[in-house]
Amino acid sequence: MRTFATKFRNYGYKWFAHRALLRYDQADGPTYDKSIMGGDHPSTNRRSKSVTTIRVTVWNEFQHEKVHESVRKIYPDGIHAVIAGGLSQHGFADVRTATLDEPDHGLTPEVLAETDVLVWWGHMAHGKVRDEIVDRVQRRVLEGMGLVVLHSGHHSKIFRKLMGTSCSLRWREAGEHERLWVVDPAHPIADGLGAYFELPEEEMYGELFDIPTPDALVLISWFPGGEVFRSGCCFHRGRGKIFYFRPGHETHPTYYHPDVQKVIANGVRWAAPSNGPAFTYGDGSAIHAKVPLEALSTQPAELGPVETATPAATRTATLSLDPVTPDDLKIIEGIGPKISQILIDANIPTFAALAAAKVEDLRQILLAAKLRVNNPATWPAQAALAAQGKWEELKALQDRLVAGREE
Repeated sequence: MRTFATKFRNYGYKWFAHRALLRYDQADGPTYDKSIMGGDHPSTNRRSKSVTTIRVTVWNEFQHEKVHESVRKIYPDGIHAVIAGGLSQHGFADVRTATLDEPDHGLTPEVLAETDVLVWWGHMAHGKVRDEIVDRVQRRVLEGMGLVVLHSGHHSKIFRKLMGTSCSLRWREAGEHERLWVVDPAHPIADGLGAYFELPEEEMYGELFDIPTPDALVLISWFPGGEVFRSGCCFHRGRGKIFYFRPGHETHPTYYHPDVQKVIANGVRWAAPSNGPAFTYGDGSAIHAKVPLEALSTQPAELGPVETATPAATRTATLSLDPVTPDDLKIIEGIGPKISQILIDANIPTFAALAAAKVEDLRQILLAAKLRVNNPATWPAQAALAAQGKWEELKALQDRLVAGREE
């Protein structure tokens, strides 16, 4: 992270000086032009000092920087490097990056399992993102991973899949300045911002933005051509939170801007997973609640006035339910007697139930039991083989594992 921060300081400030966001004074050095940035508000000179344990992955397709010299001059190490550097400046100590050309686009199951919030930037290569990776990211969002989608990521496969609409809009590339107004000053994403801030040049996005009505609208944009745009939108999907933030065209140095970096940092904090209850729904299937929380009566309630009766006459039989016989979960590599009982108590008593469980839900169960070192990533796959009686295939899989993990 130190590398990201250093490059942000050494390169970003100089670029904005060139673009008139900073005024260079020969005697005093660079100072922020507050008239351009929307007035004297805290974000012009305040930076978060606290360190957060939120694990962030910044994903960028990293294509424009390789083929377009104009973009490479602004972001020589990629847009993702500047975004990651800005997050480190705001106290994020665990930030990694991933790009399109890496195996699995850098979004392996292991990477996503260790990601609390995923930041997404894409533009010219939406169609090259493999559908199975999109499905993988969607599952993690529904399980509770946060997602921050930037600029042209509105047309990414993952954002469209989560929104269920075309996510289309009006656009124009004319280097216009953009004024972003805070319309929900009480929202955490607006923390530290003034009433508005301005970007000296940006691509224009205009309404109608074809998205579902946001659960919260934090920012709106105005452009000199008269267009307005909902530029800071919050959504909830499953247990996950999604923040869409508009600015960031690749030909402009937007991600060096201190207010833009502040909004992204605030968005990551807001989108971080909560500690609410986890429900194991498998691949969209419903939970068969065989065992009721309370004893069930075999006699339906009768309408009309209640008649006086002796205690014996008012007694009702209760439904007798056969308890589920637990499987020997200790067969699963990485599960011992203690964890086996914890899973049974969490209503995961069989191989079939464990196979249908989500890894993140298993992780939350272990955390609730103060077991932080155990990794359940392979347990559902092992349990699926055990449930089908494929013992030789299970043994072959386990031979590759160490304490339940792939070597």
